[in-house]
Amino acid sequence: MGTSYLIEIRMFERAKHEIRELILCTGKQFDIQISRPVPHITLVGGFSTRDEGRVIRDFRSMCCGVGLIGYVVEGVGVFDDTGVIKLNVQPTKELINFRRELRDRLRKYCTLSEWDFVEPFEFHSTIVAHVDQDKIRAIKRHISHDQRYSHRMLRATLLKNGKILAEYDFLLKRLLSRREALSKQVLDKTKIALSTRCGIT
Repeated sequence: MGTSYLIEIRMFERAKHEIRELILCTGKQFDIQISRPVPHITLVGGFSTRDEGRVIRDFRSMCCGVGLIGYVVEGVGVFDDTGVIKLNVQPTKELINFRRELRDRLRKYCTLSEWDFVEPFEFHSTIVAHVDQDKIRAIKRHISHDQRYSHRMLRATLLKNGKILAEYDFLLKRLLSRREALSKQVLDKTKIALSTRCGIT
């Protein structure tokens, strides 16, 4: 199997913990094997490439050109054809354009997923995937989630075979290594920068 890359937005704070709990509870209730879920919104991928260095450079360059982009997570939906139960994401025009520009930059030298070219792109956060139709119907009847998360894209993450390769921090305005992306100390700096920007003391 070849190397697979993915670019996504990862959740933070309350949204991260509550969506993670929703994923785990749904998996347990409907006997779906789930391990260490990471609530996220896929932007591009999975994709393959022979030029990882160029991907990292383009990823950084594209992220440098945008600010704190907003989006809203609200409501439960389904992709029947792929057996996916999801949380719906309402993107801003800025997020739509950012994703599209990332895709168009990468398509020049990467092999992208067919889903990357579907328009309008359906932004979402997966709860469970690859379940059969009977189980989808059961989950749709019983799942309950009435929270609304109004968020900003604080970081965008570039994954390689499911692990962080690099992460761009839009508040610190720099590319983070895997070690830095996983560091609680660096995350504290991000939170301080967010508080300062929003006038929170």
